[in-house]
Amino acid sequence: MPEIGLGCDMLYGPGASVKLWKEFLPEADLKEQGQLEGLNILVGDQGNPEVLDELIEKSGGDFDVIIDDGGHTNCQIWTSLEKLWPTIKRGGSYFIEDMQVAHMRLKP
Repeated sequence: MPEIGLGCDMLYGPGASVKLWKEFLPEADLKEQGQLEGLNILVGDQGNPEVLDELIEKSGGDFDVIIDDGGHTNCQIWTSLEKLWPTIKRGGSYFIEDMQVAHMRLKP
């Protein structure tokens, strides 16, 4: 189960969602981005198709669930969806979090 985005710049620190996934999905083979004990790690730009190809190659694809809580730009979301959607098992789920962020105007 890949989750894109660890929240490295958040006050609660990177990987806060991992505790939740380990509790609710104890049998899941978690693939997170970052350096957390017991996880398969891949660090890279989700907007880079080569990074996503590496994820697919190293994991073998065939995911039940993918969660995109990464960079939140339209380009990153689209690139990840385009590359990873075909790797989801029939009946699996692809979640994209915080879609509204891509449409927010940031103050300079």
